[in-house]
Amino acid sequence: MGCLEDLVSVLEICGLTYRYPDGRFALSGVDLSVEEGETVGVIGANGSGKTTLLLHLNGILRGEGIIRILGMDPGGRDRAAVRAAVGVLFQNPDDQLFCPTVREDAEFGPLNLGVSPAEAGSRAEESLARVGLAGFGDRSPHHMSAGEKKRAALAAILAMRPRIIALDEPSADLDPRARRELVPLLASFGGTRIVASHDLDLVRKLCGRVVLLNSGKVVADGPAARILDNAVLLEANGL
Repeated sequence: MGCLEDLVSVLEICGLTYRYPDGRFALSGVDLSVEEGETVGVIGANGSGKTTLLLHLNGILRGEGIIRILGMDPGGRDRAAVRAAVGVLFQNPDDQLFCPTVREDAEFGPLNLGVSPAEAGSRAEESLARVGLAGFGDRSPHHMSAGEKKRAALAAILAMRPRIIALDEPSADLDPRARRELVPLLASFGGTRIVASHDLDLVRKLCGRVVLLNSGKVVADGPAARILDNAVLLEANGL
């Protein structure tokens, strides 16, 4: 679907441009449409704009252009509703886990959505069980392994029951075992998923479609196998 047509996709981005304070472009005219239930990999070398793109999806950053999430504007009056609909997993879970216990982190989002403490507690326990952390509720997230922290951050997102999950380098800093366990865990999530990653093997296993960024521009968008098997394309774009 093009940007001149009606905005009816789950995610529609038209002409998104974002400049750093020094004037350099992080994103330059990005167009992207994502349909309900798609799992889309966003790949590119360091500095290509992957993280910057994800941070626009729930209004953390706001550039020029049009963004619609489920028909809503994440940078305007719909910001609260968009943040409830889009869960973003940061690359470093320490940027996301700030409560004394894992359970409180998982309860935090639902409580801020206005659900009752009992419902928030139920969602927290359910989401912790989904990521393999049943019984970890009283643990301090700061005394956990990198893989456990990543799972705890995922649980906090799932407890909000988002329609879209955006994952920034989900396999970063994980040991081989934790990385192997992460793939089926992420594959089990329903809804729409956007995965920004250097880990091309993980992207291949999770994503049916891949978007390749270079210097803040989309240089390729299509079936995952077609792009990931194109060694010349990947080499030309720093991968």
